Amino acid sequence: MSNIANSINKNPNTVFIFGAGFSKDAGIPLLSEFIDRMLDYEFTGKANSKELTVEESKILEAAKKIIHTLDGYHGRVRFDSRNIEDILSMLVFDVLAKRGHGTRILNQFNKAIAKTIELACAIQHPGYEKNTSDHARGSKNYAQFWRNLFMCCKSELPAIVTLNYDLVLERSLLYALQGTYNAEYGGPQMEYLNLDYNFPNIEPISFEIKNPIKDNNNYGRNGWGYRTFQSSRVSKSGLETQLEILKLHGSLNFPMSKNKSEDPYPIVELADRPLIVPPVFNKQTDKLLSPVWKRAMEVLRSAKRIVFVGYSMPKTDMYMQYFLKAALGPNKDLKDIIVFNPQLLENSTEAAELRKRYTSCFAEQLEKYINFSPPIATPHGSNGNLSHFLELLKKRPSFLIYN
Repeated sequence: MSNIANSINKNPNTVFIFGAGFSKDAGIPLLSEFIDRMLDYEFTGKANSKELTVEESKILEAAKKIIHTLDGYHGRVRFDSRNIEDILSMLVFDVLAKRGHGTRILNQFNKAIAKTIELACAIQHPGYEKNTSDHARGSKNYAQFWRNLFMCCKSELPAIVTLNYDLVLERSLLYALQGTYNAEYGGPQMEYLNLDYNFPNIEPISFEIKNPIKDNNNYGRNGWGYRTFQSSRVSKSGLETQLEILKLHGSLNFPMSKNKSEDPYPIVELADRPLIVPPVFNKQTDKLLSPVWKRAMEVLRSAKRIVFVGYSMPKTDMYMQYFLKAALGPNKDLKDIIVFNPQLLENSTEAAELRKRYTSCFAEQLEKYINFSPPIATPHGSNGNLSHFLELLKKRPSFLIYN
């Protein structure tokens, strides 16, 4: 285990849990829209006005053929071939029936899922050495999340548990750490930021945050920049900050084999064969993800505040619901749960069902501590969505961050 991992000696008081709704503003489709988006890219040969490559077209065409094969189920069972969860459920069980052939088909479809996410994602980043002020695309709104977080958290950052495969968090993080910003944003108040996925194939990574004025480096007026060190590098000054991003379903940048390069791991790039696990799958069967789930269990069992953003707790993901029950059951220190989801503010059957899915996870006496209507941070502010979450993080951080 690296020095960085060993330096994490306490669990954070706050845990953020991000669902698909968190990444919606980046252009990534929700579960209900996903298959239609995938098929639209395949049919038009374009994604966001950009022509698909031959390889991209082949990947999406293979997925379309798989969907058409499953269309035959309609005559015998209730099945929605435009619902990604229904499709993945069938393919996962086909692995048991067809073994090698079923595994190959599931892998093909997972590859199409990864490709669709990347084609849809508006958040791009050129990598470690580029000036992101000039070259990063679409990152400003999500970079604001990191800036607001760094401004209100001087030492302890919340643990982030995410159910998303995408690289929105990583690309916007690097954008927030590098480049030129106005004087209002003073930059992160730490010397080292240590990122740990708790994923065995990626060693924790340490970023050194450089103040261009203090260090006399030309990163631009009022700007901040960073450079990376190898994974074992930890500050001895006491100014290092730990950041845990726990990606329960895997990630587009999670390699199937251990990274052996001595260069800093390119967290903003897709792995050749990314590890992604369908939401309907029993995640603990994947040994590589077991440490991620174990660490998520640890931070949830000691958290005092949990904040959900964009997670609808779908009824098909029973595994996640039982995981939350197992994680929070022994937690005697939990003070409150805050949920950001614009659907909750509707007077509809769907909103009532969403509330019920949340409340059914917790004991009756804890239900009164679930906040489904976080306060508006600014006049005419947003309500229930990502912007609302960001506004509160900036204007009323103590409402979200338990200190």
